[in-house]
Amino acid sequence: MKAFVTALLLIVGGASTSATAQSPVAQELMSISVNSSFDYSKAGRERLVTLLLTYCQEFLSALPTNTPNEAAWLANEMNTSDINKVGRVVATREYARYSLQSTFQGCVNATTKLSREQRQRGSQDISRSEAALLVSLAANFNDAADIVTLAKRLGMSVEQFQLDFLHAVRRSLLFASLRTLEGK
Repeated sequence: MKAFVTALLLIVGGASTSATAQSPVAQELMSISVNSSFDYSKAGRERLVTLLLTYCQEFLSALPTNTPNEAAWLANEMNTSDINKVGRVVATREYARYSLQSTFQGCVNATTKLSREQRQRGSQDISRSEAALLVSLAANFNDAADIVTLAKRLGMSVEQFQLDFLHAVRRSLLFASLRTLEGK
């Protein structure tokens, strides 16, 4: 089954032809996310959250950041109600860096909190809290196509992080939430 999933990722995602190698964490996360028979038990969900945390941290490490001057310019430009100005601002590289940093830092923050709760669970029922955090994480990737667009604008490798599979990660997080609420 793992060979099939790997082959599927290469076919659908395209083999990386760039000098940048695919992230092993991204490959494993995407393999889990497209695997319909993945184990969403407590241990499986903990593994999913751990992989997602590492994935988001790796992405942030590769993401170029705005300089303080660029951040100040962006904040000033975004402080407007002029829709044409907003349209120009969101088309900039500065906005792409800002938006991706916000999305993936949100992922790190939520997965860190969720991972901590999962480790401290003991015999305590945290299913509602865990499910809510999983849904929150899924919502973080609602705009997967926009993430791909923003990364391309920055010249980042979509293949390295398998960004075109983020919709599958989102779906996997929603399945994990359902299994949590079912008490599995």
